[in-house]
Amino acid sequence: MNPTLYKPHFEFRKKLILERKAKEEHDKRHADSIDAHEALDNQKILDAYINTDKSIPPEQIKLVMIPTGLAHTVPLSSARKAQYQKHLEETIEEAVQYSNADDAVRDQHYDAHERLKQQDEFLQSHPHISAASDTLCGLCKGGCCSTGGDHGFISAVTIRRLMDKDPDLTAQSILNSYLSHIPDHSIDHSCINQTESGCALPKAMRSDVCNVYFCDEVKSHQTRMAENDSEKGVTLVIQRSNTNWNRYEAIDFNKVVSITLINGENRLDIKP
Repeated sequence: MNPTLYKPHFEFRKKLILERKAKEEHDKRHADSIDAHEALDNQKILDAYINTDKSIPPEQIKLVMIPTGLAHTVPLSSARKAQYQKHLEETIEEAVQYSNADDAVRDQHYDAHERLKQQDEFLQSHPHISAASDTLCGLCKGGCCSTGGDHGFISAVTIRRLMDKDPDLTAQSILNSYLSHIPDHSIDHSCINQTESGCALPKAMRSDVCNVYFCDEVKSHQTRMAENDSEKGVTLVIQRSNTNWNRYEAIDFNKVVSITLINGENRLDIKP
């Protein structure tokens, strides 16, 4: 590069790098402040409950903070349906090129299948953890589904595994089956298959990425329960207004929308 041109080019690239670093540092400070605020707030809520109810030993109370799924449903537009169908057609076309699922690209969708098998084995051997996870996800109602867009994480390996299980399936029959499950109304700004009553797709037709997914808070709770290896104790669930993906987009802090005490099959809603 001509020396007279190189210097301004260098200075411009340097400016971009410095700006990016400054933004990354600012975002980290913001995320850390939210983490710290929420941790302190959660502890205050737990302490207040312990002081109110002396019937439960404090060491038996587990604290879990979960997000909140979007709830506003809207009629599904023809544009979204068309985009989803286009995605399905392209994905199915790719899937039929593989002789079986082992030929598929090794990506997050491929790897999720193995993780799902391990997770299912773990939950089957720990039914109390499985039940607790179901309860927490039921309270959240899809805070992790908001990035599903018009693809629902349906991938070629998802389709290929369906075909491997049932060799009589054709590309057209698979497409028709997925299209038949498109809801008339879905959650606004979320996955096309998310409805107010849950996913419109049967579990076998969902992506392994979806079936295997638990948010970090639920996974941490699962780990604590497995380490304690006990079905005893209660869980104090603090639910905040953020979804699983926009927690750090809050200008201030994510407010508490509900507090629930779970003791076995019993649930008690506590006013925030």
